[in-house]
Amino acid sequence: AILSIIAGVSAFAGAYYAIYVPVRILLYFLVGVLFILATWTFARIKQEGSQAGQRGKRIALIGVPASVFSGFIGGLLAIGGGGLLMPFLLVSGYKTKNASGTTALVATVASAGGFLGFISHAVIPLNFLMYSTAIVAVASILGAYLSIKLAKPVWLRILLGLILTASAIK
Repeated sequence: AILSIIAGVSAFAGAYYAIYVPVRILLYFLVGVLFILATWTFARIKQEGSQAGQRGKRIALIGVPASVFSGFIGGLLAIGGGGLLMPFLLVSGYKTKNASGTTALVATVASAGGFLGFISHAVIPLNFLMYSTAIVAVASILGAYLSIKLAKPVWLRILLGLILTASAIK
């Protein structure tokens, strides 16, 4: 929960200040970060998280700064930040499915914070907002169900690496 709050506040700040940073700089920065995180994820494909008692210090040392980073960058780029956070959670010792669930919660709060920061300087059509919210809600529920019931942790880590790489190339 604390990671969600940190990411939400950071996303608000990132979205609020987005108008002051040139888009080209943001895009180059994002591509670099995505490639680094994808490489990091692929390098740890076969490593599953540790027991809960062993990861507390790593969560404090990695999870909190990663929440600030992913929230701020997610808000700055209007991407939510969940995909940026998950590799950090995996490195800090989260098991893959726990990292996925935690990322979903953090990304939801960070997206709300980013949205609040973004609407301070943007106009979003209400019909677009309603349709996109409905689509995201259905896709989130479906994705959560599939990852819990069907996917093996290594598949989720491979998929994350592929998504990060594809996003960087795009």
